[in-house]
Amino acid sequence: KDIYKDCSFSPKLCQKSLDITAGREKFHDRIDADLKKYKQAMDKRKNPKPKFSFIPAINHDAEAYQKLAGKGDFMARTKNDLETRKKKSKALEDEAIAGYTFKPSIT
Repeated sequence: KDIYKDCSFSPKLCQKSLDITAGREKFHDRIDADLKKYKQAMDKRKNPKPKFSFIPAINHDAEAYQKLAGKGDFMARTKNDLETRKKKSKALEDEAIAGYTFKPSIT
């Protein structure tokens, strides 16, 4: 039954190799960890995260709704806001021009 009794070769690792690998995880543990990482990476590829993680909270408060309801629809409010901003910008520009002492004229 002992098929190796006539063999003269008996392989062994040298002490330096044993010292180097003493603090390492065992081979099968390392392979299992690599396989788990690979499986996780493949799962991430199959089920990617949504592109946008922000989900806005919608306010269903009646008081807030009433506040906006009296101002008209969104497009009208936007138009009024733009007109107000343009008027304010024009007023600031006119005020800045009024501060200049030189008044050019074409002759």
